[in-house]
Amino acid sequence: MFRNRSLGFRILSGYIVMAAFVAFCGFTGYQGMKNVTECLHQVGEEEAPVLELANEMKLSLMTSRNLLEEYKAATAVLSTENESSLGEIRKKFTDTIKAFDKGCELIRQGGINEGEEITATDNPLLRDLIDKSDKLHNEKFQTSSMMLMNLGEKLIVERKTGDSAMEEFETNFKQTSDGADGLETLISAKISALTTSAITEEELHSVLARTPWVDAAMELKNLLLHGRICIEEMGQTTNMDDLRKLEISFNEYMIKFDNLFTALIKGGKHGTNSIIAMDDPAMVKAAVKFDEVHSKMQKSAAKFMKCRENLVNLALKTEQEMENLDTIGEQAAELITKAEEQAWSEMVKARNTGKETVSLSEKTLAVSLAASLGLGCFMGIMLTRSITIPINGIIEMLGKNADQVSYASNQVAAASEEMSAGATEQASSLEEISSSLEELSATVNQTAGNNREAEKMMVDTSSITMNGSRTMTEMNQAIESISNSSEQTSRIIKTIDEIAFQTNLLALNAAVEAARAGESGKGFAVVAEEVRNLAQRSAEAARNTTHLINDSVVNSRKGVEVSTQVTEIFNTISDRVEKVTSLIREISVASGEQSNNISQINEGMSALNTVTQSGAASTEETAAASEELSSQALELMKMVEALESLVKGARKV
Repeated sequence: MFRNRSLGFRILSGYIVMAAFVAFCGFTGYQGMKNVTECLHQVGEEEAPVLELANEMKLSLMTSRNLLEEYKAATAVLSTENESSLGEIRKKFTDTIKAFDKGCELIRQGGINEGEEITATDNPLLRDLIDKSDKLHNEKFQTSSMMLMNLGEKLIVERKTGDSAMEEFETNFKQTSDGADGLETLISAKISALTTSAITEEELHSVLARTPWVDAAMELKNLLLHGRICIEEMGQTTNMDDLRKLEISFNEYMIKFDNLFTALIKGGKHGTNSIIAMDDPAMVKAAVKFDEVHSKMQKSAAKFMKCRENLVNLALKTEQEMENLDTIGEQAAELITKAEEQAWSEMVKARNTGKETVSLSEKTLAVSLAASLGLGCFMGIMLTRSITIPINGIIEMLGKNADQVSYASNQVAAASEEMSAGATEQASSLEEISSSLEELSATVNQTAGNNREAEKMMVDTSSITMNGSRTMTEMNQAIESISNSSEQTSRIIKTIDEIAFQTNLLALNAAVEAARAGESGKGFAVVAEEVRNLAQRSAEAARNTTHLINDSVVNSRKGVEVSTQVTEIFNTISDRVEKVTSLIREISVASGEQSNNISQINEGMSALNTVTQSGAASTEETAAASEELSSQALELMKMVEALESLVKGARKV
């Protein structure tokens, strides 16, 4: 297919294949990006766990409410629920509270829920709704729940108290009822006995007067039964108004009972009938005992009614608290519902964004593929042209250069012969230069040795000069010390002169006093005269010594000046010697460097001589190579023709 085709055609074909491969890769990348976009779209489902948690929180809230309803029912006034179930209800309620709190914490902070990782929400509105529902749940719902449970516990306690009071009432009622039956039996027996024994009219009137006792006893039993019925109805009702009506009815029955019993014991009227007081001791005793039992029954009834009233009040409070709890639960559920709506909105938004991203990616990839194909074809054509045109020019230049190389190889051969002759002459000249350099090297080495000796002598001279300078400095210091001592001596002699002057004055005064003394002071006058003479001689000697010391001070000062000048001269000589030493040292170093340089030049000349001789041999080889170059030029021409055939295609014959 590519045989006898030009290089440009081949390159263009390669670029077309490459463009097709790029298109295939782009399509594959498009599919991969589409899949990745779908995966990213699924990542938007992160809001789903939040939605599920919110739903679970709402379910926990509803479960809590139902459990509280069960708890309320279990503690109701008429309930017969086993109290052991209350602990189970409390445990379940605590679990629902923990589940709700856990849901709030997972939504706000994130974490692991049943093996599934939950990401904390970054939606401020959703977080605010969860915070509000959690606050409402903790501060109001749980508080109201605890209050409801406490009321339930009070109901249980009060119900037990009421049951105990009811049992006590039943016991007292039975005793009272038995007492009423006994009293009725006694009355009936008494009336029967009186009726049997009654003969006279007066006795019959007496029997008739006591007949109301029987009616009163039966009425007492009826009132007791009505009172018991009221108590039983109280035990069945949960309405406070009905309870109060029954309580009023019971009290009315008990008032009628007390009035009738009083009339029976003490006599009086009951309705339209007159009742005479009981006069039989046995009946009176039975009536008193009956009244005592009846009083106990009334007390137990009052206790029962109080318990029932407390129970109904607690039940009403429980209902009110349950209504309040339902209101709070509805508010919390509403907040959680809003949180669910917010989470759902975020999830829908993420899905829509994913779809938009997919659509945009599809369009972008389609445009990119089209642009890549067009650009690839364009670049292939341009690249082909950019290669073939320069290669054609190179082919032409190679053809021309091949001719020039052939011509130049002949000239190189001729020049090589001339170079061989010149190289031979250059080699002889280099040998002469090398011998001269060796002599120069010996002279420089000798100069360097002399410089080193001179440097050593100058160093010694510098040391001697410095010692002389130090000695002059010490002498200068000694002269200054002598000068100072002379000045001190001069001051001492001056003091002696003053002492001699004072002594002379004292001797003169002594002579005057001796002359005044007359004959007796002659000896003292002689002594005074001798002392005066000695004082004058001492003063004269002190003056002479002072002149000598002054001369010595002047001379010592001149000596100090001269020694200072000599010291300065020595210092100047020392500085000059150091400079000369430094110069000689530099000359010595320079001589050493010259010696090294000349040695290197000798080595270079030897190498140059070797190279020259090698060059002479190389020129002969160059002459042979030029002939070989000429034959290679012919081969180059053949290669140029082959390259031209490759680029432009085979020429048709």
